[in-house]
Amino acid sequence: MNAEILATKWMTPQELKRMVAKDGLIIKKGRFSATESFSVNDAIEEYQRASSFADAELRAVIFPVNERDKDTAFWGRIAKVVPRRSISSVYHYVRRKRHPLKHKGAWGAWEDELLEQSVATHGKAWKVISDLVGRTAEDCRDRYRNCVSQKETRVVGTWAEEEEQLLAHIVTDMTDEGRGIDSDFFWDEASRRMGGRRGRQQCRNKWMDCLSKKMKCAGTNPKWSPRDASILLCKIDLLQAKDDSEIDWKLLHDPDWNLWSPHLLQRRWLTMKKSIHKWQSMPHQSIVDQLRIQQLAIPPPFYPPTPSFSASSKS
Repeated sequence: MNAEILATKWMTPQELKRMVAKDGLIIKKGRFSATESFSVNDAIEEYQRASSFADAELRAVIFPVNERDKDTAFWGRIAKVVPRRSISSVYHYVRRKRHPLKHKGAWGAWEDELLEQSVATHGKAWKVISDLVGRTAEDCRDRYRNCVSQKETRVVGTWAEEEEQLLAHIVTDMTDEGRGIDSDFFWDEASRRMGGRRGRQQCRNKWMDCLSKKMKCAGTNPKWSPRDASILLCKIDLLQAKDDSEIDWKLLHDPDWNLWSPHLLQRRWLTMKKSIHKWQSMPHQSIVDQLRIQQLAIPPPFYPPTPSFSASSKS
């Protein structure tokens, strides 16, 4: 029943959230895994063969002149091959991956200037601006939010201690207000409360990769230890994933091991993989197995437990 609803009903993020809370609808968010990507592409190719469509005809289905004319039967067929993904998320994923403007490289100064002028003229009508700038609507939106907006007040480089303290106060106040830190709106507001000196992505990265763990450790900066590497390897092994792209790094935390951001865990895992000879050509599980052998072959010295923040430490 859940799969049928997700694959056939176009719902806003708010409607999905309500169904998750009220009806127990199970959905999957985040980056599509390698397996999901293969399944989606295979389904699209099968549709093209079954319909005897040329490439141009397939593009017309994926990118209709008017978005309101999108083919629900086509998108539902594709969405059914990736359970727990909504039809909307599949729609946006495919269009993002197959957009003719997708591979355009770094932004130039003239593009930033054109983007700024276009927003001044058309507001945040990103589809209109996409045609003017020659970038996807999503690229234009993210470039404007992260780099062009408030560029006169934006600061780059090392954070001052006063900035870190201000961001810590802002995040604490906002979470006390009941706001969730996983939304773009949260970090847009955090950036605004910082006077626009730091962008939303700067604020998010600084909090997730640095300030969060310092606050959990009473102001000290914890260091990654072999014990942490062992815990990470164990958690990844238990997932029985076929590929790294299937790992939801946000779900690796537990009440007694929660200092490291998803981004840092992913980076640490890459560092661990690189210690394996020819890791690039090895299946995921083989890499896990090799790392386990490494850990068994080298008896580790004693390391004190990494400090962590748990419910018990609050009392």
